[in-house]
Amino acid sequence: NCIFGCFFVIIYMLRSAGVHNNNTVGICFYFMKHGNDIGAVSTFLSLIGSIMVSYVRARAEGLDVECKVGLMQRPERVVLTSLGAILCGLLADSVRFLLVPQMLIAVLANLTAFVRIHHVYKKLKE
Repeated sequence: NCIFGCFFVIIYMLRSAGVHNNNTVGICFYFMKHGNDIGAVSTFLSLIGSIMVSYVRARAEGLDVECKVGLMQRPERVVLTSLGAILCGLLADSVRFLLVPQMLIAVLANLTAFVRIHHVYKKLKE
């Protein structure tokens, strides 16, 4: 099953990254439980992007390069996820309020990771 494979990879990556309490895993469980494959995959991609944004920044700072560029840093991800969860909780059977922020984070967080990689590359070439 594709969803089980995604879940297994999520758990493996979280354990590797040392992250144990992450709301995104709960959201992924929610989508899997309700048979929403698009939501589960979107949440998986948002999790990967979120981990990569933090990882690229940490590696850049290890090379003495300041790397605070990009659209989807931690505060933006937290606000979007929180608003989606609150709206989903307040409005019965409105999973789209949880799905749309995860799709947005999936795209923008991964884009931010690539923007940061490009930024570090340019700074190191100077």
